[in-house]
Amino acid sequence: MPTQVEALEQGYRISGTLDRETVVGFWPDRVQALSKAQQDGRVVLDLSDLSRVDSAGLAFLLQLVALLKQNDIRIVFKGIPENLANLAKLSDVDTLLPLQ
Repeated sequence: MPTQVEALEQGYRISGTLDRETVVGFWPDRVQALSKAQQDGRVVLDLSDLSRVDSAGLAFLLQLVALLKQNDIRIVFKGIPENLANLAKLSDVDTLLPLQ
């Protein structure tokens, strides 16, 4: 299932898969788009509709956190799927994911 992005009142919802095949097409312009969507220096990203996330998807999310932080924008992840939470914990990066 391809990755889809839906604009919400406060941030975005990502659905589908976030893996090594979809991250490549998803990455361009995402930081710029999320920067424009920020409210009060914060962007909410709803991940509850992600059906699959692999290590490339996790790396993408962590990179997104770092890049937005450089622009003084805080990103918050909402609805983290269990498979993503488990992968982050196994990779010992779970504390780096800002959860709501």
